[in-house]
Amino acid sequence: MIRIIFPAGNCQPRNQQGNTIPKYVFLSEFNKYIYGKKVIYQRQRMLLRQLEYILAVDTHRNFTRAADVCCVTQPTLSQQIKSLEDHLDIVIFSRNRAPVEPTREGVLLLEQARVVVSHARKLELLARQLKHDL
Repeated sequence: MIRIIFPAGNCQPRNQQGNTIPKYVFLSEFNKYIYGKKVIYQRQRMLLRQLEYILAVDTHRNFTRAADVCCVTQPTLSQQIKSLEDHLDIVIFSRNRAPVEPTREGVLLLEQARVVVSHARKLELLARQLKHDL
């Protein structure tokens, strides 16, 4: 995996070894394959939606049922989870078994994802309460 580091300003980006990245590497999308290796731009961020998707897969132990619950297509859900796994550089689910099982790292990640999603819900609730109080 290659990580691209974007410096402040209009400088040429550098990889982790400090080498400048040629201009033809610049692409409009965040994930592209270059020389057969995955490129992940540092500007990519984890999304709350992705955490909700992994929690749905963990709950239902099936990508198709989780996609139905999340009101997205199964390929979209799989792509978002794969993007999260690439971003975190871990495999969350073992996909070679039915039902789908989280990996050891995935179990730990899922525990923290539950906390994060719970706190996000509390934040939304607080914002609604504050809006109605004003």
